[in-house]
Amino acid sequence: MKKFAFPLDRVLAWRRTQVRLEEAKLEQAHTQLRTLQQKIENLAQERDSARLQLFSSHGATGAEFQALEPYRAASEAEGARLTNSLEPARQAITTQVQVVVERRRDVKLLERLREKQVQVWTLAAAVELEQLAEDSYRARSARSREP
Repeated sequence: MKKFAFPLDRVLAWRRTQVRLEEAKLEQAHTQLRTLQQKIENLAQERDSARLQLFSSHGATGAEFQALEPYRAASEAEGARLTNSLEPARQAITTQVQVVVERRRDVKLLERLREKQVQVWTLAAAVELEQLAEDSYRARSARSREP
């Protein structure tokens, strides 16, 4: 009896590698989104902290209050720029999720094909074993009948 061999094992291994690569890209996209969100949050906290610190200090001068406005405006502009980057980052995640799903589907298809071939091979091996047992039984019976 032949050992089971799936002719598409190398293709299956390659497809599994592709899935891992696409999953890594997806994780990277998630990391980029989290980084953007964290930058937006940090920027807002810094802006609020600077404002609160200036307002809570009793010796703040008019020049310091005047300097706060350009900082606030620049901070809000940077926050708006980062916020505008969120949607493309989310879209990249959505696109990458679709790619990962497709790659997983490709792997699943090959795995099902492999399973079916294993079943066919197992059935053929059982038939072959049954035939061998039958031939052995007949040979033994024929020998025992010989004078």
